[in-house]
Amino acid sequence: MSAKQEKILLLLIPYWASLIPPMGLACIKSYLQQYGYTVRVRDANTLNRFKEISDHYLKLLGGYVPEGKRGNYYNLAGNVFAKHLMAGLNYRDEAQYTELVRQLVRQTFFCRLEDSQVRQLSGIAAEFYDQL
Repeated sequence: MSAKQEKILLLLIPYWASLIPPMGLACIKSYLQQYGYTVRVRDANTLNRFKEISDHYLKLLGGYVPEGKRGNYYNLAGNVFAKHLMAGLNYRDEAQYTELVRQLVRQTFFCRLEDSQVRQLSGIAAEFYDQL
């Protein structure tokens, strides 16, 4: 088998459910290496900077959600953050993006965010991608 010039990075981005370890990426790596690819696997869940960004997001969001509406806050807020990150990857229109984030929070915590609050949360999501 000849060595290929292509290099591949397989990355498990934060915060993937802990029930799904990066073993799948290791299997893909093994398969690709059989065909001569140079493959590296990284688990970004092990990097403190992503934990710090997530903690910052959850703390800020927690300040916007009334205490009586928090419920199982960290689980719910983690889901909001993950969906916010997906929205940040895919948005094309700033107004629609802002409204989507507002809806995520409203449907999860039954409270409304102001535009400035959405911008602050979106800034943290942007920081996540800058670090990634």
